[in-house]
Amino acid sequence: ETVRELEEIVAEEDILNSQYCRFARAIFHQIEGESPKKVIEELEGALQMTKPNYKSGEEKIKGLLTYNEIVIITNIANNYAKSGDNEKALNILWGVKEYMETHVLDERERVKKYQMVVFDISNILLVEKRYDEAIELCDVGIQRSKENNRLRLFPYFLANKGFALLGKGEEEQAYRQLQKSYHVWDAMDNEEECERLVHYLKEKWNFIRPL
Repeated sequence: ETVRELEEIVAEEDILNSQYCRFARAIFHQIEGESPKKVIEELEGALQMTKPNYKSGEEKIKGLLTYNEIVIITNIANNYAKSGDNEKALNILWGVKEYMETHVLDERERVKKYQMVVFDISNILLVEKRYDEAIELCDVGIQRSKENNRLRLFPYFLANKGFALLGKGEEEQAYRQLQKSYHVWDAMDNEEECERLVHYLKEKWNFIRPL
């Protein structure tokens, strides 16, 4: 409803807000169960509003990126991962990560978006069983979370590091990380994530030790 109201007042020449509306609608369709292929098409259409030379499936975008464009590109990558093309998803996300490390951005925006990109990469690395790389990235995310006092993704990085350690067979170290993530969620009264973690460990990893 909010996006619809915004669309009604956005001027035709207001490209950035129009682009944001198209992006939001694509995400709504994703939430509603639209196929990743269709969502990618919608997201790429939104991206081409400000990057008209962008070609479908392009992995590295030339030129400077706006914050809207970074978010759109990240979501394109995530939908490639959902479609099973983890290699393309990783190539896109590594490119975004490198861009954010080598270009001057507003520090507040860098903190928010950089941590999300690192988290998305760690998720795909876990699926690909590239556990050492996943652990390395999770350590980056953990450190950045503490340094910048942005803790929303902090327990997720702890959990992903625990999953990677389980994948390597290092159960005791994994248990310590998983305990930390559980207790952070517990301290935040996030019972849903606590329950999800316990259920996932039991179903995916046959891990039944109490946290």
